[in-house]
Amino acid sequence: MKVYWQNHLSELRDLILKMGSLVEQNLEHAIQAFQQRNDSLADLVEEEDQEIDQYEIRIDDFVVSYISTHGPKGQDCRSLLIASKLGTALEEIADQATTIARRARHLNKVPLFTQSTAIYSMLPEVQSMVQKAIQAFVQQDVTLALEVIRQDNFVDTQHRETKRELEVAISAEPTLAGAGIHLFTMSKALERAADRAASIAEEVVFLVNAQDIRHSEV
Repeated sequence: MKVYWQNHLSELRDLILKMGSLVEQNLEHAIQAFQQRNDSLADLVEEEDQEIDQYEIRIDDFVVSYISTHGPKGQDCRSLLIASKLGTALEEIADQATTIARRARHLNKVPLFTQSTAIYSMLPEVQSMVQKAIQAFVQQDVTLALEVIRQDNFVDTQHRETKRELEVAISAEPTLAGAGIHLFTMSKALERAADRAASIAEEVVFLVNAQDIRHSEV
């Protein structure tokens, strides 16, 4: 039974790894669509999102099927439930990448918005968080997971700073309101993606240490 379980767990981990790799690529394409003002990359993000959605369904089907037919307990059950949560979190990150790509299309049609700089520091930080969160799950690395959670504070701060910069810029030049709204929506999407990465990291801590650290200081 142990070998049978390990084989199934390996299959489930492979599904999550493939989905995680696609999500990392998807987020990178969305950010590049914005930075490079590239509509083709923005289109690619939406195409990739459909494949990512299918991975979430496959992961959930796998978990439900195994639980209903084998009735796992303890650590095994916890691993399955966390895998399902990870699939959901990764799909939500991909949804935020789609939002970024759609806003990038709008911004690509107007002159470059230079009055806000904080959002640019969010871009590599969110990418780093997503990459590390997936790596922490694969390696069951609590130290790395805690690092991701701490990074979330920086992203939150930069999101608030982006909002302040945009308010100042639009007050000084109301014609910037349209572009400003798209940038703020993009900033919010980045902040939400970072939150999802942090939630994956929290699940890693729970998986390894059986410790729920949600809503607590790390």
